[in-house]
Amino acid sequence: MRHVMSFLAGVVATPVIWVAVAVGQGATQLGFPDAHSVPSKLLVGGLVLVGVGLVAGLLAALRTSPVGPIFAGTIYLGASIYMYFDHVHALHFFTTDWKIKDYPVDMSTPLTSGVLAFAGGLLIMSLFSASRWRGRNSALDPDDTWSPIPPEDIYSYR
Repeated sequence: MRHVMSFLAGVVATPVIWVAVAVGQGATQLGFPDAHSVPSKLLVGGLVLVGVGLVAGLLAALRTSPVGPIFAGTIYLGASIYMYFDHVHALHFFTTDWKIKDYPVDMSTPLTSGVLAFAGGLLIMSLFSASRWRGRNSALDPDDTWSPIPPEDIYSYR
C-alpha cells in the first residue's frame, strides 16, 4: 500500500513541481535588476523556488517507498534527455505562453536551465536506498534500531 501511495504522491507532485519551478524562474527573470524590474518579483520568485525545493525534498527524503521519487525523477530526466537529443521539437512541445498574475510561465525554462535534469538526478538517487524498499518492520531489520557498537552475541572479541 505504501508503494501505491508513494506513486500517487509522485504523480501529483511531478507536474506541480514542474509548473512551480517555471513560475519561480519566470518571476525571478522579471525581478533581476535592470531599468524596468520590480524587486518584489525577485523575492516572489525566490520564495516560490524555495517552496518547490521543500516539496521536492519531502518527496525525496521521507522514509516512504521510493516509487514516487523514481517516477518523478524518470519524468524529469526523460524530458531533459528529449531536450538534449531533439532540441527543436522539445522546445516546440514544452514552450508555453501562460501567465499566473503577472508572472510568465514557460514550461521549457526549467529544461533549458537544467533545473529538471538536476532534480531528476536527485530524485533517482532514492532508488539506491535499500532501507526505503524494505518496510519499517522487515525481517532483515527486526528492531529498526541502530547502534555503533555491535551486539556481543554476534561478534566476540575474546
